[in-house]
Amino acid sequence: MISGRDVFKRRSQRESDYEQPFNSTKRLSSTAELALPTHIDAPPGERGVQMRSVTGHGGYQQYYSTFLDEAVSSNQDKLQFIVGHGILRPDMRDEIYCQICKQLTRNPSGSSCARGWILLSLCLGCFTPTDRFLPYLQCFIRQTCPAGRFAEYIESKLKRTLSNGTRNYPPNSVEIQASKMRKPVSIHITFMDGTIITVCVDSATTSREICDELAECISLKDSFGFSLYITYFDK
Repeated sequence: MISGRDVFKRRSQRESDYEQPFNSTKRLSSTAELALPTHIDAPPGERGVQMRSVTGHGGYQQYYSTFLDEAVSSNQDKLQFIVGHGILRPDMRDEIYCQICKQLTRNPSGSSCARGWILLSLCLGCFTPTDRFLPYLQCFIRQTCPAGRFAEYIESKLKRTLSNGTRNYPPNSVEIQASKMRKPVSIHITFMDGTIITVCVDSATTSREICDELAECISLKDSFGFSLYITYFDK
């Protein structure tokens, strides 16, 4: 299955950087590039993927056309497509939020509304609207969200993203599930001596925040020089 971190890449980063979902607060630069995964012939039992880069206005149109023509296997792919373009293209962010709000207005389908609010929360955890549109979106959330606790959850994600800035990558399956449950993501940190500490993170959490929290847990006065790395199975 192709995940969002296999779809979106930056020229200045190595492929291994995609295994680090909480390691950066930098905004995407103009060198960010969108890559479209396509299947290629592979030996029996193996699955090959080829990355085809698309940049510029014409490239985006070609990407959209190809994406719509191909069969999308899961809702997660669609979600990462929407959020990913909000991350890469600031000019589309208000439009994305407007379309979500439109779908949530007088929608008779309860399941459709539930998915819409989850999508809105995931978008707010990755990128913010413009300053001009921000108060209207906040008003919409407070007046329209059917569950008061979920409205508070969404607004808290918005405040965190406003504080830490736009993310570099769309949400993964763990974050999507956490958004459905309205709960933070719990991650287990293993120290070099084997000690394991569990910390709760959200969509806007940075590695610096985690290091500072860990330093406080073990009464470490100076966390300078310490960092995090992610293990993926045996790697």
